[in-house]
Amino acid sequence: MYADCSALSDDADRLTIDILNEAGVVLVPGLDFGTHTARNYIRVSYATSMENLQEAVARLRRFFAARGYKAAN
Repeated sequence: MYADCSALSDDADRLTIDILNEAGVVLVPGLDFGTHTARNYIRVSYATSMENLQEAVARLRRFFAARGYKAAN
């Protein structure tokens, strides 16, 4: 999945590094997939178990909540 993260950050590289270091979730910055508006996108893989996906989502919710972002339901 290729997700627009421009509402969260203007630098997908920095955002993915912060998420990795603070939440332990690996996302790939868009620059790895081309240069057109690459800093606005992240790549998300869901090729894992449902249990791992649920844990990743929980970690991402905590990461963004700590920065004042509200989770969509």
